[in-house]
Amino acid sequence: MVFERGESGFEVSRLRGLVNWPDDRFALFLKNGPHRTISGSLYDNNIFDSSSARLGKLIADFFKSNPSRNSISKSEAKAKLMPEVNENLFSEILLATIKEPLHMIGQEISLSNQAIQKSQTEIWVERELLREMFSPPTLSELRKIPAFSRNLRETEAAISKMIAEKIIIKSVDDLFFHKKAVVKAYLIMKALIEKDGSAKLAQYRDEVGTTRKYAQAMLELLDALGLTRRVGETRVLGYKTLDIGGK
Repeated sequence: MVFERGESGFEVSRLRGLVNWPDDRFALFLKNGPHRTISGSLYDNNIFDSSSARLGKLIADFFKSNPSRNSISKSEAKAKLMPEVNENLFSEILLATIKEPLHMIGQEISLSNQAIQKSQTEIWVERELLREMFSPPTLSELRKIPAFSRNLRETEAAISKMIAEKIIIKSVDDLFFHKKAVVKAYLIMKALIEKDGSAKLAQYRDEVGTTRKYAQAMLELLDALGLTRRVGETRVLGYKTLDIGGK
């Protein structure tokens, strides 16, 4: 059977009404046919693969046209790049598209080889946040460092840009972690959880050599990103995954 409805798909319920097949034959067709089922509709594999390739090119073109951006959110990508595709289908196409050099952390899509123009102040801010990446200074403390306090206007501009680009990610109050710290923290928690089935805050704290305050702030951030989930006094893996290549 051949059907083509492009990126709009073909409703399974409608197709069932068009064919006079026994249930077992129809079920076998759904399972083994040259298509995939997404939210009750069938999509031809060739069209799906073509859509995935198209999205990959659109994302690459977006970064090329926006050299100061190092990430784009899933919702922004859909609205700007594939507004005609329904949400469920877009999620599946995006999942198939995320491979080197594309990476995804939470809802943010990034290009690993994207060349980003950084100011000297941004470089200094990154250096300070990565010096003790699991126990970074708060933004208030950062602003008091002489190198930054002498030119607060440039410092504020650099911080705002890094927040907008998800280079630094807010946890609690004015505590922000660099995205590299978030990736490493997730990988550490993932290893702890996979070893014992769950992990406690104290295990993570001791593993990275930080205080309870910073450990709790990081784990709450991982929870908020959907990478981990709190269950009582322990944490398990969340409903989202992190592409290790994005580190």
